[in-house]
Amino acid sequence: MAALGAGAGVGVLVSRGRAHRDRPARPASEAERALVAPLAVGAPLDDYQVREIHAVEKGVLRVVLARDAASVNLDVALAGPGANRALASAGPYAIFYSLKNAPDADGQRLAKALAAVIQPNAALPPPPGLTTFEPQQPPPQQPPSH
Repeated sequence: MAALGAGAGVGVLVSRGRAHRDRPARPASEAERALVAPLAVGAPLDDYQVREIHAVEKGVLRVVLARDAASVNLDVALAGPGANRALASAGPYAIFYSLKNAPDADGQRLAKALAAVIQPNAALPPPPGLTTFEPQQPPPQQPPSH
């Protein structure tokens, strides 16, 4: 899965995407669905369709969107300070994205659209297990050995 985005203000989840694919996702609970209500599986979000809403796993709630061969994963976490801030947020919630066969502009646009959906629900308590997003640092590059 490719994740795109650049700049300090853009939040992109890279390392957590694989964990969501290793096994089937648990369906979202009532508390998780309430946070993204009225969004539901099968509903449109802009020009994409909601394919899945996952339960909180590894600190994030995932909404999977698809259009033709393109897919966008929107991950909701608690907003963190400074450079870990996401491109889109609603109250204490931050939205990050990862992409497959979709342009970066779609990820940015859809993250903002999901933030608008969450905004009326922003006073709800966080679903159990939701945490701030802490980006994984890539391992340092080792110089080639001769």
